[in-house]
Amino acid sequence: MANTGKSHKNYWLSDDGLSIIGSLARDGLSNDEIAAKLGIARSTFMKWKHDSPKLSDAVMANKELADRVVEASLYRMATGYDYFEDKVSASGKRLKDVKQHEAPNVAAIKMWLNNRQPKKWRDKREIELSGRVDSSFDNLGTDELIKHLEKLEGDKDGLEPK
Repeated sequence: MANTGKSHKNYWLSDDGLSIIGSLARDGLSNDEIAAKLGIARSTFMKWKHDSPKLSDAVMANKELADRVVEASLYRMATGYDYFEDKVSASGKRLKDVKQHEAPNVAAIKMWLNNRQPKKWRDKREIELSGRVDSSFDNLGTDELIKHLEKLEGDKDGLEPK
């Protein structure tokens, strides 16, 4: 027996379905991507989220969790961190739990500072200009402007590079 739209929706709004949807959100999928995985249109998914606080909460909570994991990883990359790994020495001896250090990453530092302290660290500079730009066309009527444009159109061959 084929699944009807209603039973399909009922499954995805059940505890099992919400668990799967939550894991998709935690994996970083967008609403569009989640809808595609569920085999429904984005608009349908958004309606379900609007109509179901449980679904909306599951998606939001898991997306926030994913964001926090990435933020923590970015912070670790910006500040540097220690980790342990198994290695093989030059003589071929296996070494277990050798402490390693990952130095701070300049790109991660820059991203962190640009986003956390944008007024102090952003790349964008705001420049304020003052003054007035005078144009010889300010006081011309429509007919006179059209004549100037036609003249420019006629002169365009002389303006192109040789």
